[in-house]
Amino acid sequence: MGDLKSLLLSYQGRINRAQFWAGFAIYLMVTYSVGHLIWEVLDSKLYSVASAVLFWPFLFALTTKRYHDQGKSGWNSLLWLIPFVGTLYVLIECGIWKGSPLRNEYGDPLFGPLVERP
Repeated sequence: MGDLKSLLLSYQGRINRAQFWAGFAIYLMVTYSVGHLIWEVLDSKLYSVASAVLFWPFLFALTTKRYHDQGKSGWNSLLWLIPFVGTLYVLIECGIWKGSPLRNEYGDPLFGPLVERP
């Protein structure tokens, strides 16, 4: 997970809480910037379309990898679609709860006592 493209667009592997929050901050900045531009220049209806287009790759990719870090299926990312309660739950589960310190079907842990240090 070394580069920004894989962080924001890939559904493979695992990320830790810090990477999740960094990607979430990038998502908020991009959504605000693009949304503000569209809202001011074009039409407020296009804002919803732009938000949905950005929502899919950024948040679902970040959340999928975060769930992978916990040894869970990425399909749990669909909880974002439940208004308020789902959003709050995903932010708590992905942003606060620790990942698995052990290797799982999604790969090796990024940090911890079982990771080999160079």
